[in-house]
Amino acid sequence: DVPKMAAPNAPVIVIDFSAADLKKSDRFSKSDPLLVLSEYSTGSTQASGSWREVFRTECVANNQSPDWQARIEIPFIFQVLQQFRIQIFDWDTDPSKRNAPPNDQDFLGEAYFTMGELVHSPAVSLTKSLAGPGGASFPGNVRVRGQQKVTGNARVRLQFCAHKLDNKDGLFGKSDPFLVIYKRHADGSPIRAFQSEVISNNLNPVWKPFEISLAELCNGDENMPLEMHVIDYDDDGSHDMIGKVFHPLAGMQPGLTMQVINEAKQAKKKSYQNSGTLEVIHADRFATPSFLDYMYGGLEISMAMAVDFTASNGNPAQPTSLHHMSADRLNEYQLAIHAIGHVLEPYDADRKYAALGFGGKLPDGSVSHCFNLLVGQGNQEVAGVQGILDAYEQAIQQVTLYGPTNFSPIIQAAGIQVAQQYAQDLRQTGRLKYHVLVMLTDGVITDMQATVDAIVHASSLPLSIIIVGVGNADFGGMQILDADDGPLRASSGQTAVRDIVQFVPFRKVAGNPAALAGETLQELPSQVVQYFMSQRINPPAPPRQ
Repeated sequence: DVPKMAAPNAPVIVIDFSAADLKKSDRFSKSDPLLVLSEYSTGSTQASGSWREVFRTECVANNQSPDWQARIEIPFIFQVLQQFRIQIFDWDTDPSKRNAPPNDQDFLGEAYFTMGELVHSPAVSLTKSLAGPGGASFPGNVRVRGQQKVTGNARVRLQFCAHKLDNKDGLFGKSDPFLVIYKRHADGSPIRAFQSEVISNNLNPVWKPFEISLAELCNGDENMPLEMHVIDYDDDGSHDMIGKVFHPLAGMQPGLTMQVINEAKQAKKKSYQNSGTLEVIHADRFATPSFLDYMYGGLEISMAMAVDFTASNGNPAQPTSLHHMSADRLNEYQLAIHAIGHVLEPYDADRKYAALGFGGKLPDGSVSHCFNLLVGQGNQEVAGVQGILDAYEQAIQQVTLYGPTNFSPIIQAAGIQVAQQYAQDLRQTGRLKYHVLVMLTDGVITDMQATVDAIVHASSLPLSIIIVGVGNADFGGMQILDADDGPLRASSGQTAVRDIVQFVPFRKVAGNPAALAGETLQELPSQVVQYFMSQRINPPAPPRQ
C-alpha cells in the first residue's frame, strides 16, 4: 500500500523518488541505497520545530542509480510551508529489516525540498544535488516527482424537460411540477441529491440546467440507479406525486425520453401507460479544474504586503509598541510577514514584491494611505520576503506613525495595478498570474463603506485580500469584510462577485506563525479556482520539461 498522510479535503500528491551517481561506499560492490523522507514539524516558533520521519523506500540492492518503487501520498496544503528532508543510506543491514534505525548505515547524502517548490516546478519534477554534514558536497543527485492523485472532481451539466404530465390541479388549473433526484445510500435508502425549481401551471415544463458533481449525484458511480420524482407543488406542502423515473446516469444522452410512472395509478388501471415523459435536454460530463491544475499550468501568485503605520501602534522606540524592534525577538508585524511571505514566495518566479504602508506621515510632511516602504523610490519592488522585512525596518526609521486607518486607498491602488498587470502578463507571456494583497493592521477601519466599495469592485479581478489583525484591539467590525454571512454590497447597490477577503486576528493563533499562515491562506486555493472558472479560463497545459 502507498503510505498516506492525513489532511481532509486537501488534494493529494503521489510522490516517487530516484537517484543517480550515488557515492560508492562498499569496497567490493555497489551501494544498496534506501531513502528516508522526513517532514519538518513546527513548534510554537520556527526554531522549536523538529524533523519527523514519514516514509522510507525499499532497499535497492547493488545500484548506484536506484529508481525506488515505493511511493508516498502527501496532501498538498497550500497555506502551510511543507518542508521535507531526503536522506539516503547504504543499507548494510538485512534488507528485510528496512525499518530499523538508520544510524549505523553508511550515509550517502541528503537534500531538501518544499511541497510548494515541487508543485510549481516544470513537469512537477525536481532534481536536487546531494550534500553531506554541514553542507559538504556529496556525489550524486536525487529526483523527486509528483503527480496529483485522481479524485472525484468529475461533474455533469444536466437539463430536463417533461411532456404531457398528468394534471393534478383539476379543471381550473394545471400542475406546478418540480423535479427531485435521489441517489441510493449503501443501505438502499434514498438520499436527495438535487431539487429543481417549480414551473407553475405547466404540463410541459422545461427546467433550468444545473451542474452537480458525480460524487454528489451518484457517489461517482454512473451505473447507480437514480430515482427521479416529478411532483406537483402545493403551497401547503402536501405535494402530489405525478410519477417516477428510474435510470442511471450512464446512458443519459440528449434526446433520451423516459416514461414517468405513477405506481399507484399503474396498480389500479390495466390500461395505464404513463403519467407523461421526462426528456434529457443536456447531459454533459466535464471535470472541474483543481488549484493544482493551475499550478501545473504555470500559474504564478504575486504578493503585495501592506503595513499599518497609524499612531495607535505606539511609539516604536518603546517596548510596548507593536512596531518595536529588538535583537532578541520579532514583533507581530515581522512574524506575520515572515510566516505568510514564506508560504507564498515559491509561487512567484521573480520573487519581487510591493512593500507598502498606510496611515503614516512621510518625511515631506504629507500623510499617505498608500506609500512605498522604500520611501522616495517610487514603485520600486523589493527582492524576496527578506526584502519586505528590510524595507519595513527602514521605513519605521523614516515615517512618522499617524492615521487614520483607511483601507480603501490601498485596495483601490492594488485593483488598478492588478487590472493593468494581468492584461500585460497575458499579452506578453501568456501565463496566468493571481495576486494577493496582505494587509497587517492594529486597528478598526475608519473608512468602512469606502473599503467595502473598493472590495466589491476588486472582486471581479484576480485578487484576494488577506487582513491580519495585530495586537489586542477589538476587531469585531472586520468580520463584515469576511462576507461569511453573505456577499458584500457596495453603496451603489452592486454586490461582490465572489468572496475575496480573509481576516484573522493574530491572537487567535496565539502568536504561532505557522498557524497564522494556515488560517489566512486556507481559502486562497478555492478563490483562485473560482476566479478563473468564472472567466472560463481553463488551466494551461503543463510546460514540457
